[in-house]
Amino acid sequence: MTRARLRTLLFCLALPVVIGGLVGLGAGVLGGAAGLAFAVVGVVLISLLGPRFLVRFVVPRQTRGVLRRLAHSGDLPPAGVRPIDLPLAEAYAAAINARDWDALIELAGVDFVVRHPEASKPFGRKRFVKAARVVTEAYPDLRIEVEEVVADLASPDVAWVRFLETGQPRVGTPLRAVWWERWTLGDGGRTIRELAVGRATQVD
Repeated sequence: MTRARLRTLLFCLALPVVIGGLVGLGAGVLGGAAGLAFAVVGVVLISLLGPRFLVRFVVPRQTRGVLRRLAHSGDLPPAGVRPIDLPLAEAYAAAINARDWDALIELAGVDFVVRHPEASKPFGRKRFVKAARVVTEAYPDLRIEVEEVVADLASPDVAWVRFLETGQPRVGTPLRAVWWERWTLGDGGRTIRELAVGRATQVD
């Protein structure tokens, strides 16, 4: 084997390791949910730097790891909250399930930000939507359902939404996860100004 061919072989073997390391670093900094799961810096990074097969094979593992960490670090709704009717939550789930990214952007306010327990700083809706698109590439049949919406009636502009997410990756174990998000609402409850990722209560 010539030196040139040996260098090429070593490069091909090392590339997935290097990119996987970058993904792991990004996921450690920001996490990714979804909703989830839908906002991981590592997910966005791999979508930009890696071939599509890496998105399909690496992202599911990173997504599951982030959700498992949220089982120990995320917040839960405070005591005293009550169920409320919030059509915005169903519209949000419907936009993701339909892969209607324009509709998802419309549901996020102009000043929309995402906050994550593992993030060093918040990020905006463009990165949020980009991460969501990559996750749905990794889980082609991914769906989220609204299980419950609660709020403190003394703070009507803040709602807690519990989601169920299911999906079958192209290779590997199916995902079933339940987690909370805290939304700060805008425009009379028609848009989300801030999305804070909360506690994951189930990760299978």
